[in-house]
Amino acid sequence: MSTTDAARANAPALPDINDVQTLLCRIRNLNELMFMAGESMSDRVTRNAITTGADVIDDMLKQADDMIDAIRTAGREGGAK
Repeated sequence: MSTTDAARANAPALPDINDVQTLLCRIRNLNELMFMAGESMSDRVTRNAITTGADVIDDMLKQADDMIDAIRTAGREGGAK
């Protein structure tokens, strides 16, 4: 067994990509809850701050989904870069 093989054998298991996507979905649901709570705020400044933050988080979650899709596509095509 080479040093590299031994290191891999002792390395912690990587998370399954499906588990990552499930976590992102849960985060998306909580973000939607935050957005809805923000929309119900009577103070305009607070409402705008919360809903804008939720929109930014949603954009970031979409980017993460796109990254996962790219990883999956690369895997089907013979390996990630």
